[in-house]
Amino acid sequence: MTDTATFLLLRRAGHTLALPAALTRQALPLEALTPLPAASGVLRGLMPAAGRAVPVLHLEQFLALDTGAAAQEAPLVLLIESGEEVLGLPVDEVIGFVNDDRPTFSGNALLTEERVLGGYVGGGHKGRYLNAPQLFTEVSNQLGAI
Repeated sequence: MTDTATFLLLRRAGHTLALPAALTRQALPLEALTPLPAASGVLRGLMPAAGRAVPVLHLEQFLALDTGAAAQEAPLVLLIESGEEVLGLPVDEVIGFVNDDRPTFSGNALLTEERVLGGYVGGGHKGRYLNAPQLFTEVSNQLGAI
């Protein structure tokens, strides 16, 4: 028996990413952010959501994504949650859901190698799985408690 899960597909700066749907909470329009000078580029700033100030990650910088000409201001922010911690991920588009085998990440890697997401035969979305639990760990390590 394989270990499968549901993943949410999103697009940011020309990259398709998938993360566990169980960690996603809400997609909202990305509004004005309150900058955090000491965040050293990890965070784009804070935005009000869900009755609190939510840190919005500088996703493409944090994941070292090659954005080229595709980088522009994201219209949406996807709220993800792990325990009591909430992060906002800037996204260009929420694509939908796929069921797939749980990916294996090497070491503390944040991303898998690029592959067809959801295992579609003859098509589908090519992208990478995001190790969301490791993302929370690394952001916490860099900034302290979120």
